[in-house]
Amino acid sequence: MSTNNTTTDLPWYRAYTLHSYITMGIIGSLSVITNCIMTLLIAYHKKLRTRTNIIILSMSLSNIGLAILFIYPQYVVPYWPERLGPYCNVLEQIGSLFIASTSFHHCAVSIDRAFAINFPIKYGLYSKRLHTTILLCSVWLCALLLGFMPIFILRRITDNACINPKYVSLIDLYLYYRVFWGIVLFCPVLITIACYTDILYNINSPIRRQVYFCNSRISKTKLMQNLKTTLQMAIMIGAFIVTWSPFIIMHFYISFNKSQDITRDLLILEILRFVAFSYIIFCPILHGHYLRMIRETWLRVIRCRQNKIEGGHTSSFAQSQSGIVTYSLRSTRSDARIYAGLKAKSDSQKDPKFGSISSTNLLNKSDSKQEDKPVD
Repeated sequence: MSTNNTTTDLPWYRAYTLHSYITMGIIGSLSVITNCIMTLLIAYHKKLRTRTNIIILSMSLSNIGLAILFIYPQYVVPYWPERLGPYCNVLEQIGSLFIASTSFHHCAVSIDRAFAINFPIKYGLYSKRLHTTILLCSVWLCALLLGFMPIFILRRITDNACINPKYVSLIDLYLYYRVFWGIVLFCPVLITIACYTDILYNINSPIRRQVYFCNSRISKTKLMQNLKTTLQMAIMIGAFIVTWSPFIIMHFYISFNKSQDITRDLLILEILRFVAFSYIIFCPILHGHYLRMIRETWLRVIRCRQNKIEGGHTSSFAQSQSGIVTYSLRSTRSDARIYAGLKAKSDSQKDPKFGSISSTNLLNKSDSKQEDKPVD
């Protein structure tokens, strides 16, 4: 591998093409749309502000920042990074920050689910706003320290170039990215395996099961809901690992590869990058599909929107029909008055044979005579 003192020698620096601009632009735009919908849905509806959903909200904000602050300037607009001045120096670190943040959010979700299953009573006591804030601050602080570590120990921000060769050691930078991608990949894998193994052990343990069902404060329905949510979150964490693992493994391969011609490897890395970054599109979609509260709230919002649209279309028709209905009611009332007047006039006339007997009385008498007859 060539080691000239330019940014083009870095293994993650690609020769951009038009299709890569368009693809990354679509990925960035869809990521912003889906994650903004998830953010507004949780922030607007108070009943969705549970501890797990707040972690998902923070993860959605991280995905939005990754799309706007890293994907657009780095992969969508050609030659834009060189025109950003000092921001170009921290562009790679901004991307590292948000990628590490997504990984650490998955770790926080695994820990939260393990705590909810293994200690349900304490989970209700400690799932307050203060404890959730402390957890999220820890996630963002760890991501910030890991993402901006090269700025702190390897190089300084300059105005002349994206990476000034005077203040950077490519060997140290390679080593940093190996450590970074190792933490991003293996940290959620190890924590997820540890947490869900502990959950399965405690659920299958007879002693723990007896504690669950003998305690009046813990219902079996609540336990099954927690288990279902835990399984769904495990599927989403697995999706993160599946989409990001090929890209990280290929990145390791290129960094250790000593070949001079790495054009084919960079092309494969670019394709795997599309797959990895597409995860931030489907992440809120998976959350909305698997989490029942979010799914029901989203469907309710869609139904309300459809009802408003249908109500707007039918309002004009209802107004046009209201005049016809009013006219028909008025005509019915006038006909009833005429019929009542004619009936009263006919009843007031006296019959010469029977005297002043109305037709109604005659009918009543005939009915009474028929009722007095014996039944054969």
